[in-house]
Amino acid sequence: MPSLPIEVLPPEARQACERLRDALLELLGPDLVALWAYGAATFPDRPLVLGDVDTHGFLARLPDQATGVAIDALQDAIAADLGIEWDSWYLLARDATGEWSPRHVLRENTFDGAWALYRAHWLAGQYVNLVGADPTDVVRPPSWEEQEDGLARELRFIEDLLAEGRDDEGHAAYAVLMDAGSYGAWRPAMLSSRRLPRPSGRWMRSTLVGVPRSAQRCAYTMTPRPPRTPRS
Repeated sequence: MPSLPIEVLPPEARQACERLRDALLELLGPDLVALWAYGAATFPDRPLVLGDVDTHGFLARLPDQATGVAIDALQDAIAADLGIEWDSWYLLARDATGEWSPRHVLRENTFDGAWALYRAHWLAGQYVNLVGADPTDVVRPPSWEEQEDGLARELRFIEDLLAEGRDDEGHAAYAVLMDAGSYGAWRPAMLSSRRLPRPSGRWMRSTLVGVPRSAQRCAYTMTPRPPRTPRS
């Protein structure tokens, strides 16, 4: 599927992504195989206040320590300038064709359980190609069983948050939205319609029956910044 135009991103996310793209191209050159933006920022019915800016970068070779430090530093500088938070992953392109999530090359022993869900979004066209290869050239389609596993991991993550007593406004909003998106997508019919799980929106509010509409509307208008707990 072709990429969404970069104009779909809200101004602050677009500016952040353009700066990240330009800085990475200058730092990495041809070693940057692809850089995509995705997630809530790419949807027209995104939360009123955006949470993290989600990106995935695919590299041709493992960066050395100095390059890894430089990538972190430039992302920190952009975030500080624009008042955003990143949820960025950097993977080796050669490792991205498998079923399991490749290792984050800048974070030791860090893997993401939502790998199948990401691939489903990208291959359905729900992403912005900032530079480089398209998803069809980098990742393979996930099976429904892989997506079920990814959805189950999302729900377990929410359950863990609640079990830890994280019931402040930010975590509560995040839990409602993610719970709704995960449960609403948990049926194979979603694959054919390409209405894949996402953490916000009118569609999610219309599909969830287990949470009162008032709670969903309240969560949707809050700032659902994802928790910092790693999902590895």
